[in-house]
Amino acid sequence: MDILPHIGYLPTQAQTLFKELKPPANSSDWVLPRRSIPAKPFANNALNQALKVSLQGQEIPAFTIHDLRRTASTLLHEQG
Repeated sequence: MDILPHIGYLPTQAQTLFKELKPPANSSDWVLPRRSIPAKPFANNALNQALKVSLQGQEIPAFTIHDLRRTASTLLHEQG
């Protein structure tokens, strides 16, 4: 799969976060590499799997990362 370069301007806060994420990624070209294969980005379902594991044994209904995004979008829209 060819990856085309994309130039985007980031606010200072985002630049700081990316700089902080670089050391844990070691020499990987990816900001968030797979743990088992650093040459590849983390899997599409990695965040949902981590959320699922962290909610095990809790009395909280199952939800996904997209559910969090949708809820935040709704709340922000309601606040104007």
